[in-house]
Amino acid sequence: MMFNRFGLSTNSQYSYSEVANAFIGEGYTSQAGNTYFNAIKLAEGIVVKEDIGEGYAYTFLNGLRVYGIKSNTLLCEKYYYSRVYNKSFVKSEVIDMLTNIIIDAAEKEKIQVSSYEIHKQLNALIEKSFETDQRKMLESQSQKYLM
Repeated sequence: MMFNRFGLSTNSQYSYSEVANAFIGEGYTSQAGNTYFNAIKLAEGIVVKEDIGEGYAYTFLNGLRVYGIKSNTLLCEKYYYSRVYNKSFVKSEVIDMLTNIIIDAAEKEKIQVSSYEIHKQLNALIEKSFETDQRKMLESQSQKYLM
């Protein structure tokens, strides 16, 4: 499976959750009673890994990692402390992280780009991808990038 390429399936098996529209990894529960697990979502050319912690009152986003499917590399990552999970925040962070990567790469190559246009296009791509059934995204991305 695609997740093996990024070392995401070595200790955990993923199953699809209709409620989350994501692939959810096996979690573990700490002695304090908090449960920790990963959620995987796909968009065009990327895999987004969410590190999630679930306490008795809140669900927290502990980190985000974005991998390039074709390059098979970690593109960017960000960690959080006491950040209550919010789906809109995840999308916004992924868009911002990718926008920064593109702008940085363009600056290194001395290419003029519009950060507004990049952000706008990434927003449309991420919104569409995250709302699409992730099983279909897995199938299409696997066929496109792994065949």
